[in-house]
Amino acid sequence: MGRSEKGSSIRPIHGMVTVRQILDGFLAGSVTDHEAMDALHMETYADLINALADIGEAPPLPPKAEVEAEVEAALPLIRKRLQEVADGA
Repeated sequence: MGRSEKGSSIRPIHGMVTVRQILDGFLAGSVTDHEAMDALHMETYADLINALADIGEAPPLPPKAEVEAEVEAALPLIRKRLQEVADGA
């Protein structure tokens, strides 16, 4: 760890020394959840979310395209189940 996925550059987290800097980096997307958790010695994502809540921040939202793709994938299942309920199944 400590290198980008390409293995050639130092990740921004190496210049961050305070909890706030790391959490701000996570919120800005320059630090991954795993990097933040490792740097802050956290064991679970819930710990990271709680740290954000402690500073009055909500967790970052996923990209809109990702949410839309998940909704598109779920809609056929929801529609099918609603039809089953309507048909008395």
